[in-house]
Amino acid sequence: MNHEKKIIIVVLLPVVFFAQNSFAQELYTPRNIKEAYSNGSRSKDGKQQD
Repeated sequence: MNHEKKIIIVVLLPVVFFAQNSFAQELYTPRNIKEAYSNGSRSKDGKQQD
């Protein structure tokens, strides 16, 4: 019985991990913020760009 539990865990863990990552989505970013990222006047980490 113990061996069967290990097999189930080893099989289900990657399935759950990949399913979670496939359904993850990026948060909404306003259009003006995206434009600021693209023209270099704003950085995603908040640090000065040289």
